[in-house]
Amino acid sequence: MILAFYPISLGCQVFLTGVMLSACILLMLLLGGCSEWGEEGEIVYSFPANWPMTPLTGAEIEEVLQCRLEKLAAERYPNDQLKSVSIDELPDAYNPRSACDWAVLARAYAERVSWPDPLPEPAKEAFIETISRNYGFAVTGPLFFRYFGEVSLVEAPPFVEQEITAVKIDYTWLGLGLVGSGGPDSFSYSVRIEQANTKPIVSATVTPESSAPNLRLEGLDPDKIQVLGPALTDLLPIESQFEYVSCTDNYPDWSIWLTFKDGTQLNLTTNGSNFLYVGGPWQMKIDGQNYFQFSSGFVTTIIDLFQTLGLPFGNPAAMVCWSDPLFEKAFPD
Repeated sequence: MILAFYPISLGCQVFLTGVMLSACILLMLLLGGCSEWGEEGEIVYSFPANWPMTPLTGAEIEEVLQCRLEKLAAERYPNDQLKSVSIDELPDAYNPRSACDWAVLARAYAERVSWPDPLPEPAKEAFIETISRNYGFAVTGPLFFRYFGEVSLVEAPPFVEQEITAVKIDYTWLGLGLVGSGGPDSFSYSVRIEQANTKPIVSATVTPESSAPNLRLEGLDPDKIQVLGPALTDLLPIESQFEYVSCTDNYPDWSIWLTFKDGTQLNLTTNGSNFLYVGGPWQMKIDGQNYFQFSSGFVTTIIDLFQTLGLPFGNPAAMVCWSDPLFEKAFPD
């Protein structure tokens, strides 16, 4: 299914018992989130959840694979010329019980709201009900494309509250450049920032040099760097990092190393993914576990940093985008 064909600009791209409720409120006050045990021992989260979320079990992965979102949505919530359930009628059309049921409802809402129109609150509530039972459904194409970044899912890891002392950024772009813009169809930047928490010392290698005629390396505000850590919210555990290419003519790729005050280093990559206009979703490994960010929180701070440094992004003349399967890439086994 083709989702878009258009010129692009950067600006176009964002039942608890009384005892359990009391315990959950206390956890929220202390930690910022809570979870409870649901039927058959499943963990049911409230959002944003505390770091880290528990990785999917084999049974949860199988539940996602066996749920026929498109088929069930068409059966329970028809939306065609013969019969149509309006968006206001969706809650009463079927009584959802399982994570799959809630995912089907969230899918039905998404089908009735054209992007970039905002999703109604009942749609977000259906999505939250879904991922509180099985967050794997957030990684399915029909929900990933429409609900990405719509709900705050997970608090940032505690270690990112430290100051960042050094940053290393490698960025490359290949694509169909704007006609008449004078810009190249491929270029790369390599940026190094030392003393990032005091008086940043910035160096950059730009290839070709004409790619960044307004490069500004002096006087960088440390706050532009320190926001990178807290922006690492909404990290969902996955089995494998992936390349998710869902558009043509715009091929950014990133590798970023953040060094924190205690010496912890974190490598964030996009693996050539271009679901986000400037690259993404972002992926990383923490304590041996792969994660990806289900929002544009981190890339928003990178955009701000690059604009401050005078480093432009690749700007394709046009691009065609489509919805592509993702779950099997993140959970290939």
